[in-house]
Amino acid sequence: MEVVFLGTSGSVPTPERGLPAVAVRRGGELLLFDCGEGTQRQMMRAKVG
Repeated sequence: MEVVFLGTSGSVPTPERGLPAVAVRRGGELLLFDCGEGTQRQMMRAKVG
């Protein structure tokens, strides 16, 4: 299992931190939790999905 924090900011993003989002890889599954705005961009930066 792998946990990737895609964003850890509060309700307002900062230049360094995106809105909250967490990806969990388990086997062949990718689970997303608390996906804030900009999660797709953060996934590309983290090479997730």
